[in-house]
Amino acid sequence: MLRRAAQAREANPRPAEADEDEASTACFGYLRGVRDRALEIEFRRSVEGDSISFPYSWLGPTRYHPSIGIQLLFVGPETYLVTIKGRNLNQVTDSVSLYERGILRHRVTWVRDDVRADSKTNSANEIGIDQIEILQASPEHVLGLFR
Repeated sequence: MLRRAAQAREANPRPAEADEDEASTACFGYLRGVRDRALEIEFRRSVEGDSISFPYSWLGPTRYHPSIGIQLLFVGPETYLVTIKGRNLNQVTDSVSLYERGILRHRVTWVRDDVRADSKTNSANEIGIDQIEILQASPEHVLGLFR
């Protein structure tokens, strides 16, 4: 009987678990494959207590500036400006970074802020996300952002 169960498992292998295809840091998850592309990116905000996702197909202009953070413009039926504020946002960790090797290559699947008390005491080289702002943006507001 056990032999039949083992043969059945071999004939019908379980689908790959999500964690085999995805890895994560304390602040974001990403697809392991260099050529893999995520369909959506989810923003998990602990202060607001919500989670909001946008399709990568809506992603328009982006901007990274160490003093401002990462700004992402999602253009769909409505326009949203997502601003990720924190430290070392483009720091390479395990061959991926949040901005350049992550979001720009559509490999990041989720981003979360880290409001734990010890997040401010992390190593100077670790990525830390202090806040994720999501605002509905007007065309007038958007025009001045990416000049």
